[in-house]
Amino acid sequence: MTPPSPATSWSHSRRVAVAAACTGALTLTLAGCITVNVPPTSTSDSGTSRQSSQPSATQQLGDSDFPAAGIPTQVKWPSDWLEGFMGESEGVRGTIVSIDLDYERGQWIWEVTSRDPGPNAEHPTRGFEADLAAETLEVLSSREVQLDPEEQTKVTIGIAEAARLSGESSPSPRLVELAQDEDRGVAVWEATLVDTETWAETELTIDANTGNILTQETD
Repeated sequence: MTPPSPATSWSHSRRVAVAAACTGALTLTLAGCITVNVPPTSTSDSGTSRQSSQPSATQQLGDSDFPAAGIPTQVKWPSDWLEGFMGESEGVRGTIVSIDLDYERGQWIWEVTSRDPGPNAEHPTRGFEADLAAETLEVLSSREVQLDPEEQTKVTIGIAEAARLSGESSPSPRLVELAQDEDRGVAVWEATLVDTETWAETELTIDANTGNILTQETD
């Protein structure tokens, strides 16, 4: 057999090298295709990333997170607006059964729930809930809701009087929640007040027919 010429040997080696290079490139391409849809692990150490992961300081109050800076003086006190409010605002359709101060999306809101049974009380479980701007009492949004049984009960002490009584019992803290409820078969108003300096919470239970303070607890 005649041995291959040097030119033939070189050509064969070159083809092998080119094939190997193509195979390697194809492998890398496929690897890139496989991993292209996998989200990369974030290793960013930018100030923006750290800032977005750090929430602003808040204070837990009941079911709400309030800014640790406190409740601004512009937020209206319930005793200033509850009296006569039922006949003046589109955010109320009947007797108010609860108010709740919330801080949502950078805005202070009074959530107000009222009874809306209709002219002949044909809908005893129907309620109306509205979010009011806490500084101006402008109606931001509203919706129909279903009332709990304790919210359907007619009582002698209305919510404005209950707010006044809670203020007499704890005149310094701010009233942030007041709701008609029931305690061992007795219709009551459950009030939550907060000290704006120490964030101490005081919870009051007021008899909704006599106005007597049944319980008072401070955390």
